[in-house]
Amino acid sequence: DGTLRGIHKLREDHDPGNRWTALATTRRYQEQGKILTGLLFVDDEAEDLHGLLKTANAPLSALTEKELCPGIEALEAINESLR
Repeated sequence: DGTLRGIHKLREDHDPGNRWTALATTRRYQEQGKILTGLLFVDDEAEDLHGLLKTANAPLSALTEKELCPGIEALEAINESLR
């Protein structure tokens, strides 16, 4: 539709450990119709995503059929926990 978007790199002095600065900077660029690129925010105290999701340590291609398809009882328990 002819819309132009500006993509801009973060300044060298940006502090990715400051949540509020990251939000304010993102908002400022968004209001100008610009897309900000770079590492915006890192929470050093955040839990690892694999720990949160309880994913397998092994690659999925290395898991057996039994590990990947634990059976109808396990599926029913998962479905029940999501209701």
